[in-house]
Amino acid sequence: MRDLGRPLRGHVVLCQDRPVLGGNASSEVRMHIQGANGAGQYDRGESLATEPREGGIAEEIRFDTCVRNPQRSASMLDLVLYEKCRAEPTLKLLLNTTVTGAEMSGASISAVVADRQSTEDQFYIAVRVFVDCTGDGRLGVEAGAPFVEGRESREQTGESLALPVPDRA
Repeated sequence: MRDLGRPLRGHVVLCQDRPVLGGNASSEVRMHIQGANGAGQYDRGESLATEPREGGIAEEIRFDTCVRNPQRSASMLDLVLYEKCRAEPTLKLLLNTTVTGAEMSGASISAVVADRQSTEDQFYIAVRVFVDCTGDGRLGVEAGAPFVEGRESREQTGESLALPVPDRA
């Protein structure tokens, strides 16, 4: 097992379980980056002139994509995202790497184990803060956090648009 130890203050380890970055915006799914491009009921500014949307890194990616990817190739967007990560000196990127275990210290996660099956590498990552952006709560499950499968009912959530009965009773 390769021990990544404790990265220096301000350093980030990004475990991505796919071969490309971008989630739904990657070449694997090909959903364009929306950010906060607005929803119908909100004030969207002057029609065809202004619109609310995310700034910061999302805008930077949009600009790079416009210049470097006028043909709108999904694979080129993968490259833009990869280069953004590689340009960050404090970021350690682990592609094709899945978090498969969590080491606990009381109620807190103290380290995670991550596997890269393609190379049979295993990583031990001990940092101060862990953020799970998997969309399915994989790290929480590995840490033993309680979770719900399916959708909750109106009674459980107090939400009028929720299902009358839960998916799993």
